[in-house]
Amino acid sequence: MKKLILVFSFLILTVTASGQLKEIFRDDFNDNHNKWKFYDGDEFFVGIVKGKLHFEKFDKNKVNNGCLWYIKKIPDFDTMNDFSIAFEAKLIKANDVYKAMEIMWGTNRDPKDSLSNFYQVEIRTTGEIKLNHFHKGWAYLFTAGMTDLTTGRPITFNAYKPNNYEICQKDGHCLIYVNKHLIMNEEINAIYGNMIGNTQCLRSSWDMDDLVIKQ
Repeated sequence: MKKLILVFSFLILTVTASGQLKEIFRDDFNDNHNKWKFYDGDEFFVGIVKGKLHFEKFDKNKVNNGCLWYIKKIPDFDTMNDFSIAFEAKLIKANDVYKAMEIMWGTNRDPKDSLSNFYQVEIRTTGEIKLNHFHKGWAYLFTAGMTDLTTGRPITFNAYKPNNYEICQKDGHCLIYVNKHLIMNEEINAIYGNMIGNTQCLRSSWDMDDLVIKQ
């Protein structure tokens, strides 16, 4: 009986992760009406290219140890509360100590600023999804593979093709979906913030599209 209750509770949590939330932000990147900050320099590029938000770092981290620390403040977004961040992403190329793209939420001012406090989801070409936390240093929390937690079956994944991702914060849990498959469900502590972004420390090039944030 206890096992049935646990399974039922798990299904309720996953099915309703973003069902009760309202859309507060949307961008299809056909233009820059949401005023994303662009970069076009020797180290980084950020801009809208062919209807996608494009991020790129040109040098390997061991050659140029700089990070972009990119942030975007989202109006009416409060990461202390439940939310959903859904987007499409495609890795175009990567060549560093590992191959990945990533997205963060919370507060990101500067790595030396004690107020910087954010979670980061790292998507690797190996099929690993990592959930990390930064506050006065990195904590590497959880790793998941490409297995659907509701069925226990592996899912096909290729980071170099467009995939749909959804990151939900629900009742003290972080739930991560890849192409509508739940692949991570872990307890976390909500943190203050109203930003999304990425660090872009490693040499890579990737596109984001169809970003929708609900709360």
